[in-house]
Amino acid sequence: MSDKLRIGLVGCGGIAGAHLSAYQNSGLAQVVAVSDIDEAKAAGLAAKAEATAYTSYMEMIEK
Repeated sequence: MSDKLRIGLVGCGGIAGAHLSAYQNSGLAQVVAVSDIDEAKAAGLAAKAEATAYTSYMEMIEK
């Protein structure tokens, strides 16, 4: 199976880092987007995931 499940995380608080790590270690999924109302938190987690950051989860889902 070569296609990975594309994940968008909603909320970039403390547990989000653990979720990101689990997805990255699974080899089955790729976090492609993250959202948080705190732009700095979204940007920080997005950098770790090499993902796109959003401040609106609705905008993230639409894209």
